[in-house]
Amino acid sequence: MNTNTLLPLAAASLFALCAGSMLLSRPGALESAPVAQASQSAHVVDLPTVSVRPDPADLAYFNATRSARVVDLPAVKVTPDLGDLAYYQASRGAERVVTLAAVTVRPAAEDVAYYVSHQAGQVAAVQAQQVNTQLATQAASLVSGAAAR
Repeated sequence: MNTNTLLPLAAASLFALCAGSMLLSRPGALESAPVAQASQSAHVVDLPTVSVRPDPADLAYFNATRSARVVDLPAVKVTPDLGDLAYYQASRGAERVVTLAAVTVRPAAEDVAYYVSHQAGQVAAVQAQQVNTQLATQAASLVSGAAAR
C-alpha cells in the first residue's frame, strides 16, 4: 500500500470516526435512535466474553453525573434449538461434500518399462522355479525307477 492510497484511506476513516462520535455524543441520541433488528445469519458464531474497564477518571465523572448513557449489560448466552443445530450441522456437512470429475492418470513410458521388466523378472523367476520343481520330481522318479530295477 503506498501513500497515494494510505493517506486518503486514513483521512476517510478519521472523518467517519469523528462524525460517529459527534452523533453519539449528542444528548438524546440514543433514546431517539431506532432499535436495530437482529441480522439474519446463515452461520453460527461463538463470541468471546467482553470485559470493559473504564479509566478511573471517566468512571468518577460518570458516577458524579449519573449519565444515562452508561449501562451494564448482563452476559448473554444463546443456545440454539436442537432442530436448528441439527440443520446447521447437516448443512455444514453438505457444504464439505465435493463432487470431483473422473481423473485419468497415465504413467510415464519409463515407469511402464520398469513395471513390465520387473513383472517379467518375477514371472521368469516363478517359471524357473516351476521348471526346477518338475525336473527334480522327474529326476527323482528316474532315480527311484533305476534303483528298483
